[in-house]
Parts: sequence; C-alpha cells; structure tokens
Amino acid sequence: MLLVLHSKREKLQNAYRYRFEATGATTETGETVFALEMQPEKCGKLEYRIRAYPYHEMLTHPFEMGMMRWL
Repeated sequence: MLLVLHSKREKLQNAYRYRFEATGATTETGETVFALEMQPEKCGKLEYRIRAYPYHEMLTHPFEMGMMRWL
C-alpha cells in the first residue's frame, strides 16, 4: 500500500510517496495491519491530503483495483 502526501498548494507531480509495510498483525475481523514511520520533509503548519492505494509491481495501473482512498 502506498501513501501519497502533498500540500494543498503543491501540484500532485511534487507529491511524496511512502510505502506502508505489513506489520504481521491482524485485527479481530481478519484485516491486515499496515504501518509507516516517517518524518515530514518540511516543518511548520502544514496541510496535507493523503491518498492510499494498493501497490504491486504486476498491477497495470495503480488504481485498477478501485481501492484508492483519500484520507
């Protein structure tokens, strides 16, 4: 799963991309838990839009599974 961060003032081409890693844990309903440790590149008051979607090198398009989510 990828996390895409970009400031509201930046264009999506300047977005930062981070990959979540599976923790090996699952929830009570059987969902896999993913986590990410990161420090923002900038400091101060920042507003970000977060877009998460599945990632696999064999996908023909990042959104082909229809599972993209803005958080």
